[in-house]
Amino acid sequence: MLRKALKVFAVLAALFVVALGIFIAVFDFDEVVNEQKDTYLPEIEKALGRKVEIGAIKTTLLPVLGAEIRDIRIAGAGDGASPLQIKAVRFGVGLWGAIKSAGTQVELRELVIDGLVVDVTRRADGSLSIDDVLKRLSEGPPPEETPEPLSADARAFIQNLKLDRVALQNASLRFRDEATGGEPALIEVGDLLIEINDAALISPIDVTLTAAVFGKAQNLRITTRVGPLPIGTGGPLPIERIAVELDGLDLAPIVPYLGEALPVGLTAAQISGSLALTDPLNVDAGRALTTDLKVAGLTFEGGQPFTLALGGKVRTPRLSGRIEVEDLAVQIDAMRVTLAGALTGLTTGRMNIEGVRLTSEGLHFGELMARLPPLKAALPPGAVLDGPFTLNAQLDGDGDEHRAM
Repeated sequence: MLRKALKVFAVLAALFVVALGIFIAVFDFDEVVNEQKDTYLPEIEKALGRKVEIGAIKTTLLPVLGAEIRDIRIAGAGDGASPLQIKAVRFGVGLWGAIKSAGTQVELRELVIDGLVVDVTRRADGSLSIDDVLKRLSEGPPPEETPEPLSADARAFIQNLKLDRVALQNASLRFRDEATGGEPALIEVGDLLIEINDAALISPIDVTLTAAVFGKAQNLRITTRVGPLPIGTGGPLPIERIAVELDGLDLAPIVPYLGEALPVGLTAAQISGSLALTDPLNVDAGRALTTDLKVAGLTFEGGQPFTLALGGKVRTPRLSGRIEVEDLAVQIDAMRVTLAGALTGLTTGRMNIEGVRLTSEGLHFGELMARLPPLKAALPPGAVLDGPFTLNAQLDGDGDEHRAM
C-alpha cells in the first residue's frame, strides 16, 4: 500500500514539474513585467518633473525568483548632466526553499545596485542642479498614518529572512561646485562598495564600505557590526563597533568647505592609519576609541611641511563617570607629547585626577613656529621665542587639591 502511494506521489510530482515547465515556456513573464513598467513610467516622470529612462527588465522563476532592471537614468535639467544613473538593479529569492518551508524560511540570494552614479552641481548662485526634483518630492502626498505594530507572523518572517548578498557596487558620487568664487571645485568618490554577506537579521550583521575618495585608488575602508535588528520593537539599532582605515586620503579638496572650522590656511595633507570605536552608543561595556593616524605632508600657509601623528586609546566605561587615557600621543615630526591617566567623578560633580602624566620629547619653540606660523604671529611685536623646552607633569587628587596648589 505504501509503495503504491509513493508511486502515485512520484507521478503527481512529475506531472507538476512538467506542467510548471510548460507554463514557464509558454507564459512570457518578461513581456508582462515590461508592459507594467511602461504603464507606470509616465507617473514616475510626472512625480520627478524629469524624463526617466528604464531599460528592459529580465525575470527568472526557478530555482531563483528574481529580476534584473537595467539602464535607469533620470535626465538632467536642460543640458545638464544626469543626476542619477544606475547600470543595473538585481534581486533574487530562493523560490524552492520558500515553497518547501511554506514561506517561513526565505533566502534573499541577491539584492544589488550596480553602477550607481550620482552627479550634483552647485551653481554660481548657490542653487543645486536637483533643487526642482527635491521640491517636487517634498510636495508629494502626506505621509501615511503610523503603521500598526508587526503581527507575530510578520515578525517571524522578517526574523527568519537570510541575506546572501546585499550590495551597492561600482558606484560613484560627484559634486561640482561652481560657487567657490574662483575655479570650480570637483569632489568625487569612486569605486564605492557597500556590502553585506551571509547575514541573518536576528544576528549581528557585518557591513563593509570601501571607496576611492578624492582620487583613483581605493583609500578608505569602513567596517561596522550592527544588530540584531530591533524587529517590531522600535528600539535603536545596536552598533557593536566601527573601524576606519585610511591610506593616503588627500584632505586638500575639502579645505574650501571647512571655513571657520579651520583657523589656519591648510594647503596640503594626506592622512593614513586607522581608527576604531567600540560600543559607540555606550550601551554595553562603554565607549573605547583607539587611534593610530598619521597626516603626511601637512602644510599651512607660510609654514614648513611636517608629519602629524596621533595614537593611543581613550575609554569611558559605562556608568563609571570615568575617562581613561592610555598613552595618547601627539607627534609633530620628532617632537612628541604624551598624556596618560584618568579623570573620575564626572557624574558626581567632584572631579578627581588619577595618575595623570604629561611628558614630552624633543620639543623646540623654533621648530614648532616654523611649522605652525600662527604660533609665531601670536607673539607680541618684536618678541622672539626659540630653543628647546620640556613638559613633565604628574597630577593626582581631587579638584580642591589642585585649586589649592
